[in-house]
Amino acid sequence: MDQKQVEVICVVEWKKIKLKEISKDGRYIWDGEVPQDKEEVLVTNGDIVDTDVWIDDNDYSGLEYYSDWNQANWDQLPLSPKSDTSSDASGWINFQTRPTTQEEKGSGLDYPSIYVCNLPDVGDDILISDGYVVKKDLWADFEDGTVGLYYANVDYQELWWMPMPKAPKKEG
Repeated sequence: MDQKQVEVICVVEWKKIKLKEISKDGRYIWDGEVPQDKEEVLVTNGDIVDTDVWIDDNDYSGLEYYSDWNQANWDQLPLSPKSDTSSDASGWINFQTRPTTQEEKGSGLDYPSIYVCNLPDVGDDILISDGYVVKKDLWADFEDGTVGLYYANVDYQELWWMPMPKAPKKEG
């Protein structure tokens, strides 16, 4: 079955993470806008885009996992489909399936359902959402010949996806 190819764009406004100074007690003081405490964000060094959590407590201020923050840009995760008030839900694509027909089963297709939506390419990092929470995942090809999410074990009927946004162009 041919699937209609749809270009979906996640609009981001990358903000540079810049250190202003280190306080007397050794805490980082940031120059410019930074995320809120425990906010999950998109982060990039200009090559890859990933997700991370911003921590701002008494012991530490900065990205939780991404160690090279002085080379990083960040932006908020896109709104989830159920919290987005725009009519197009900002480019989220609902994983839609239909039951496999008896004819398809008779020709050797041994899957309970078939996707009837635009799908990511195998190997693509994508953003997924259950309608409320947004996370990163990988669209993978498994040894049994199926394709699906690598990390999440969820009901695809209540799940949306969008391509990972592009990293900003490196300066210079």
